[in-house]
Amino acid sequence: MGKRKFLIWSLLTTFIVLCLSIFVYFNFNGNPWKSREFAQSVERYMKATYPEIAIKHQSVSYSFKEMKYYATVITNSDLAIRISTDNDNQLVDNYYVAKWEDEVSKSVSMYINKHIDPKAKVQFFIEAQNKELKAYKDYISFVEFGDRFQDKAKLFIELGDPKEDDEKQLQECFKMVEWIVLQKYKVNIVFFFKNDPFIRIQNTDIEKIQDWKNLKDYLVWKGQ
Repeated sequence: MGKRKFLIWSLLTTFIVLCLSIFVYFNFNGNPWKSREFAQSVERYMKATYPEIAIKHQSVSYSFKEMKYYATVITNSDLAIRISTDNDNQLVDNYYVAKWEDEVSKSVSMYINKHIDPKAKVQFFIEAQNKELKAYKDYISFVEFGDRFQDKAKLFIELGDPKEDDEKQLQECFKMVEWIVLQKYKVNIVFFFKNDPFIRIQNTDIEKIQDWKNLKDYLVWKGQ
């Protein structure tokens, strides 16, 4: 009788531990069935909302903090579109935000990598809602309407290997600023280096920079 009770308690304990493990796993990683269902919903949503877009790949992730699913859709042009649900549990995406972020990032990166720093990394962000940028879906370039988002547009440039001296580094940054102004991009710019400091320029100050020495006024040390 004792052995039987021990066996029953062992099986019960194993079952409880297994259930708890599954619960914890699903809690942190999401339910695989719901994940598949979300992926199918995203596929239908993309076909209905953007029938002209060809999709190459789609992945689904789960946010434990927000307790909801996200999908990343990669188009044939390698544009990454983020899809999630809003407060009403309706699917929403960032296609137009991603489109213009990608356009500016590639344009700036192409120039800098070819003419100044082949190891530099460029990322452009627009802190705006997708519906705000949808109004400009038929525009050819971000420059055409970018002045309306200049306070929300941020260009981050991470430079490659440090130069032999700070003066050379600032001269190269100035060349980039000159080109950005020439292209009529209305953005806030942040230059990152391998070491302290970094350069932060507000969009309202860009055209004030007439010489590489002016950039010294925009140097920021970490902690400031």
